Amino acid sequence: DALPRAPQSTFHDARTANEVLKAQERRLRLDERKGKLVDKARALMLVHRFAKEERDAILAWPARVAAEMAAELGVDAHRLQTMMDTRLREHLEVQQDMLPAWAMSGETDYLLLVLAPDMEAFGEFATRALLRPPD
Repeated sequence: DALPRAPQSTFHDARTANEVLKAQERRLRLDERKGKLVDKARALMLVHRFAKEERDAILAWPARVAAEMAAELGVDAHRLQTMMDTRLREHLEVQQDMLPAWAMSGETDYLLLVLAPDMEAFGEFATRALLRPPD
């Protein structure tokens, strides 16, 4: 029995592959000049800054609304604010793991910051919400 042979590339196939690669490189350079591409490190830094700003805004929420809520409920404003702040911090402590994720596919790329307790949960989220085919 003869051993199976690997498909052989012809000079034409190799040249075609080289031309495709050069075209892709030219397109990347053009997209970069047009501002269609972003620096990964800068994008991650901006996402981190945005997440921190959001977290700070969330943590400031009890102080902003406690007095009004306490007046509506007829309870002590300081006690309500302290309780809301404590519960909110406990909730955020449980939810503290933030996993950066990015997907590069097709014409559009996405950079997400996903809150997940572990990689298994992130994988389930990605499969369910990001990678499922459209309906």
